[in-house]
Amino acid sequence: EFNVAIFSMLAANVAARYHEFKNGSRAGTGDNDTTYKLGLEFRPIETLLIRGNYGTAFRAPEMSYIFAEPSLSFSNVTDQWQCRRDNGNVVVNPNNCAPTLQSVQIRGSTSGTPNLGSVTADSWGVGFVWSPTDKFNLRADYLNLKVDDKVASRSYGSILTREADCRLGATIGGTPTDINSGECQNILSLIQRYPATDLLNPNGLIQVTTYPLNIAKETVENVNVSATYRLDGGRWGDFVFNGNYFLMLDHTTQTFPEDPATDWLAYKDYGVEFRNIGNVSASWEKDDWTVSV
Repeated sequence: EFNVAIFSMLAANVAARYHEFKNGSRAGTGDNDTTYKLGLEFRPIETLLIRGNYGTAFRAPEMSYIFAEPSLSFSNVTDQWQCRRDNGNVVVNPNNCAPTLQSVQIRGSTSGTPNLGSVTADSWGVGFVWSPTDKFNLRADYLNLKVDDKVASRSYGSILTREADCRLGATIGGTPTDINSGECQNILSLIQRYPATDLLNPNGLIQVTTYPLNIAKETVENVNVSATYRLDGGRWGDFVFNGNYFLMLDHTTQTFPEDPATDWLAYKDYGVEFRNIGNVSASWEKDDWTVSV
């Protein structure tokens, strides 16, 4: 890490780090990355500091995502492929499916992914600090953060939906899909069905397998403003006033590439995140005594 004075009003902070992890005895598995950060501080006048930074980040996946042994469970699902095939490739309402396709019990299989990669991110921000006197300062900062390769496991329902897209040649919205593509072949390999010639349950579902993938994304964008003012009350002590305001501009996630991004500031199913968070405080300080509201 280096801090370099470029000239009297401008300084730079440069840092770099190399990371590497190996997954124990599983030879050939693990990951490595080099992250770095560049910051600039510009002070045009003594009382004003303008700053900006750009950086990258790296995080090893949790061990449970890597080392989990295969486990089986039983779930009830809708057979998306056969239901959409029989109903013109429209949005599946289980009540419109044949009774044998509405709620099919399957074996669900999950396990860890030995060659799981790292979660990566990059961020940048700008801000300023203004201190016209030693009793008052104002700070404001903007942050933009993007996280890639987050770990997520496909749900059984999403796997079956994508299988239907691949087998029928198009999504419900009409986007063409190629059953011979790498993605479709991977999806089909996760699903076990009875053969079409089976006398009791032709093409019936047997098992669906899922496992963690470096596939999800997240974006965060916010602004934070804070101010502090100290009033000297002489023998009556000091009075300190603080205020802070946080504004979330954007918070979106995308679990799978084919999914639309979820806007968590407008998502209704599980409540809405706070877009605005603010607080103010007033304190009286005298000797070893402090009272705050």
